[in-house]
Amino acid sequence: MPGRWPRRRSRREDFLYIAAHELKNPLAGLSGYIQMMRRMHAQDRLTPERLDQGLKMLDGSASRLIRLSEHLLDVARLQTGQMELARSPTDLDALLHELEVQYSAGITTHRLVVEGTTGGAKIDGDADRLIEVIENLLNNAVKYSPEGSEIGIWVERRDESVLIRVTDEGIGLPEGLADQIFEPFVRGPNVSEPHLPGLGLGLYVCRQIVESHGGRIEAASAGVGLGMTVSVWLPAIQDAAEVAHA
Repeated sequence: MPGRWPRRRSRREDFLYIAAHELKNPLAGLSGYIQMMRRMHAQDRLTPERLDQGLKMLDGSASRLIRLSEHLLDVARLQTGQMELARSPTDLDALLHELEVQYSAGITTHRLVVEGTTGGAKIDGDADRLIEVIENLLNNAVKYSPEGSEIGIWVERRDESVLIRVTDEGIGLPEGLADQIFEPFVRGPNVSEPHLPGLGLGLYVCRQIVESHGGRIEAASAGVGLGMTVSVWLPAIQDAAEVAHA
């Protein structure tokens, strides 16, 4: 009997396959470390140093599972139109300062540099969702950049908009992929070589949140190995009186 070409998977099947694959790895890591620590404890070999190392690995796997779950939930909300925004006048300078303090305390592998100011400009936005966008961009920058490299955040007022720019010194993008990476499940071909995990949903979620605020998001890279810049423009308001709530 002649051979058959494999059937092309639907987008839904792609989603389930990728999600199952990405969820399996951190779950396997959690299970493996828990079993190892239990054996060492039973043999009275679980020293404080090994306990600390094991807890760090467990924390890393758990954090990755949380991020994956949040992306999956966000996609489900977007697909069903259930992602609601709690909008209010938001001070981006204060928001970024808070994020810088929290993020710098939790990351030791890279240098985070935050520069610029909006000059007090505010936007009509959902602070939690905007933090989610910036954290997604920072997490990508960390994941795709070598240890010790610099990750930058630049913010400024541009006429009627506020610009937030996140830069890294990482693996960059092949030519022609800058627009495609905001589509669901799309990742650069160069992420497979270092076996970097991911669903290809983070930037898709970022774009949906930014556009729901009336803004836009763009990526730029000089090429593979030359880092990437992601720019977010959000409409600015002068004061709370300009915000018209539905």
